[in-house]
Amino acid sequence: MHDIKVATGAYIPKDNIALFVFFCSRPIKNDVTQKKQAGLVHDFTFGKRAATAIYLKSGEVVLVNTSPDTINQRMQASVTNGAD
Repeated sequence: MHDIKVATGAYIPKDNIALFVFFCSRPIKNDVTQKKQAGLVHDFTFGKRAATAIYLKSGEVVLVNTSPDTINQRMQASVTNGAD
């Protein structure tokens, strides 16, 4: 298992990530709002605008200010480095 850096000082095990999407569409924002009310959202934006919503296999959501493209590059790098 390999951890992916998603924000400053925040890492998520790659195997726990179900999907990650831009945090800009109304359906994603509505879903995150519902999950926030249920206590299933972790905010690692450190006061900045959320760029990505990372959905975990457990049903929780992690909000980060790192772009989905950057997270994708980090995940691809972990595969090419043989860490998978």
